[in-house]
Amino acid sequence: MPGMKKILAELDKTNVTLAMLSDTTPMFAHARREWLFSHYFDQVFLSFEIGHKKPAREAFRAVIEYYDVGPEEIFFIDDNQHNVDAARQYGLQAVLFEDAERLRQDLRQTGLLYKN
Repeated sequence: MPGMKKILAELDKTNVTLAMLSDTTPMFAHARREWLFSHYFDQVFLSFEIGHKKPAREAFRAVIEYYDVGPEEIFFIDDNQHNVDAARQYGLQAVLFEDAERLRQDLRQTGLLYKN
């Protein structure tokens, strides 16, 4: 997604913990882990490994339990409105990814990213 690598690099300079929750199959797992910018993520949760796909509550629960935080402490970003709606229903802060600049604005509004 255009602009995401730059945003990830900016977030990497903060104290924000980044995790990826991805619906994928074993066949694509290697490719997902080898993305050019996957090193920005502290943890990668793959649906076939955790046994649940988004928007199932259990997929979000896997991340919440791993980090031992309340759902409201998680800021979830997805390009699928159905997943964003489900995350919000489960108590997560969530935004729809439309483009990198809009995401940057959302991250600044929450205090996760500061103006450079």
